[in-house]
Amino acid sequence: MLLGTQLSLLRAEPFEKQRARIVKVASALEDLGTRIPAVAAQMDLIVQMQTDEWWVDVTYPMLEDVRRRLRPLAHLIEAKRRVVLYSDFADTLGEVTEIELVGAGPGGGSSEFAEFGARVLQFLTEGLAADIVAKVRSGAPLNAADMNELQRTLVAANVGDQDSFAAASAKLGSFGLFIRSLVGLDRAAAKRAFAEFLDDKRYNQNQIRFVNLVIDELCKEGRLPAGRVYAEPYVGLAPHGPEQIFTADQADRFFEVLATLNLADTGLAS
Repeated sequence: MLLGTQLSLLRAEPFEKQRARIVKVASALEDLGTRIPAVAAQMDLIVQMQTDEWWVDVTYPMLEDVRRRLRPLAHLIEAKRRVVLYSDFADTLGEVTEIELVGAGPGGGSSEFAEFGARVLQFLTEGLAADIVAKVRSGAPLNAADMNELQRTLVAANVGDQDSFAAASAKLGSFGLFIRSLVGLDRAAAKRAFAEFLDDKRYNQNQIRFVNLVIDELCKEGRLPAGRVYAEPYVGLAPHGPEQIFTADQADRFFEVLATLNLADTGLAS
């Protein structure tokens, strides 16, 4: 886990560099606010450890306490990194041309995006890309060759163009997640991934019902961001999140499986 790794590195130099990274993790957790009960419960510590005063005479027992309390929350931090590019040149205006952008219409373009998604889904369900669709639904991540071939096939069939697929990928996080959102996840594949949590000899009925809710949403939506399990319908079984009904190790494993299933493109996690 990210936080555990950073805390272990505090034993090496430079201390300030490692401290900055840990504070960055705390800042990211603070940005989640109090809408997630597990984060809200640790908010005092999250805020305090971002101050210089907290680090004065810091001890390893204090750091171990941080690791124990915040490590289960690290998976909630979005793992997306954006590179900021700066340019310094003068724009020159050429001929003005109107273009139609998918998903840029009124109300956030939801109707246009839905229509585009429906066209893509219709093409996919006709079986013209059956092998790749089966791979997406199996939970296996697409590689670059899969993505290029599928997008080339869709463009050649006039289902969309490069710009419309770029817009759809940006909206969902990646091209693979866009396709997964349309075709869903195979239930058998989801159950295989969570098989250890469906063992009624190791887990009680409340825990199994919670995991089955996760499987239901994965099969319907194709992915499930970690933060979703702190909202309805999951809070009906675990008001304070999975940590309330699973041990720390079990919760870590649960989120590891979920992160793997949310991986729809090689190298890109949700």
